[in-house]
Amino acid sequence: MAYSQDLRKRVVTYVEEGNTQLSASQQFSLNPKTVREWLDLKTETGFLKPREHRGGARPRVAKEELKSYVDAHHNAILKDMAEEFNVTILGIAYHLHKHGYVQKKRV
Repeated sequence: MAYSQDLRKRVVTYVEEGNTQLSASQQFSLNPKTVREWLDLKTETGFLKPREHRGGARPRVAKEELKSYVDAHHNAILKDMAEEFNVTILGIAYHLHKHGYVQKKRV
């Protein structure tokens, strides 16, 4: 969760009044890197609004592709699937579990 706009303004104002970034971080109980990033943000954009979340890495295995592959090769083993999608065995197991596929356990 992002820090409030009010806190960001107070910290930047504190530094702009002639105090050091280190003293600002100690005064407001923040990491010095946070103070530095807020000052850079103010310099670059003119605002202290948090940057938009850019999202994470895209999944290497698309849900539709995985579903069509499993439907066509219902007896495929993890090793074959991993080679098909160019991921590790653990990676394909993760994606299968994520999309609701479970391992059938035989007695």
